Amino acid sequence: MKRCLVTVLYLMVSHNILVAKELTLDDVFLADRVLDVQITIDEKDWDTIRYQSRNFFEALQESRKYGPTDSPYTYVEASVSIDGVEFPQVGIRKKGFLGSLNSNRPSLKIKLNHVDKKGQIGGATNLSFNNNQQDISLISQFMGYGSMQQAHQRLVVLTLS
Repeated sequence: MKRCLVTVLYLMVSHNILVAKELTLDDVFLADRVLDVQITIDEKDWDTIRYQSRNFFEALQESRKYGPTDSPYTYVEASVSIDGVEFPQVGIRKKGFLGSLNSNRPSLKIKLNHVDKKGQIGGATNLSFNNNQQDISLISQFMGYGSMQQAHQRLVVLTLS
């Protein structure tokens, strides 16, 4: 009986901790600080995805006009922590077409519900991490989004006036 009670209390405390640390989309799309994302992946799986690549001629073949082609990238299993919230079983793969491919710092797609079908953040099940290979400043994408958001807000105000 005592062991059962300890187990129930442990499960209640664990559940409360997990519920308290649930992420929302607002938690992920922050403008005032850097998000702490930690990916844990088997070294063999990391080498598998980071060395996958597209063939230029296959990527631009005629059949692309008529429908999607098979992706050269495969998902492997990993775990992800986002600001301390754990996603212990996710799918991760390389992303990119031709200009952003990099085997040292690849762009990544993370599928939160690849293994755990309930994996999500505020309904979102996929995350994309760009390597900004074509942005040597590593900030212009973020700044560009901010500029466009400010311009849109001003346009809305002018339109309503």
